[in-house]
Amino acid sequence: MPIKRLRFLIAALCLTGFCCLPVSELQAQLGQNAPAQSKKNAAGNDSRPETPTPTADPTMSRFQQLQDQTVYKKGFDKRRFFFGGGVGAQFGTLTAVELSPTVGYTFHRMFKMGISFTFEYFAYNYLTAAQTVERRQYFLYGGSLFARFYPIKYLYLHAEIMGMNQPRVSNEKRYWMAYPLIGFGYNQPLGEHAALQLQLLWNLNNAPESIIANPVVSLGFNIRP
Repeated sequence: MPIKRLRFLIAALCLTGFCCLPVSELQAQLGQNAPAQSKKNAAGNDSRPETPTPTADPTMSRFQQLQDQTVYKKGFDKRRFFFGGGVGAQFGTLTAVELSPTVGYTFHRMFKMGISFTFEYFAYNYLTAAQTVERRQYFLYGGSLFARFYPIKYLYLHAEIMGMNQPRVSNEKRYWMAYPLIGFGYNQPLGEHAALQLQLLWNLNNAPESIIANPVVSLGFNIRP
């Protein structure tokens, strides 16, 4: 057999064996450049664009995002709880101390509900028929259920029914009285987890025994986890 024909046959056998090598061995033989292109093409053929997770407006703080209900977790979510209330004090001829903690839950971007408790202490000087001054004091306590509707972000309509345990003026025996309150309020965010709350309410109970004068202005705060 001629030398040239033998060389041609050997070269053909080598080329055939090289082409039949597994992909891993081809990578070892050719290096990483050529297979990288193949991987890129394969990935391009099989990959599908993923649907991005809805995100909130990046210009809003976390508290504002919660107010706008941009928490997409369905069902119960502890991040929708909010806590707050108000504290007030006055000292002198009339002494008054008030504590009103609040807890609520955001059911929807436009709707929230909650409960609050009220503890009040009053002390004042009373002029008796004998023209002597007596120091009288009273403790008031109660609770309420409220609902808030947000037609505009941070501005809400407020409806509340409060039950207050108070003493009678005539005989100082204690009794419960209901106070329906309506009005509106505003939340001013102070950071990612807190907001200042201003409310203006009106008491619909016009009974002589009513101890809540109109209008009812309160300043409090809200915090969330």
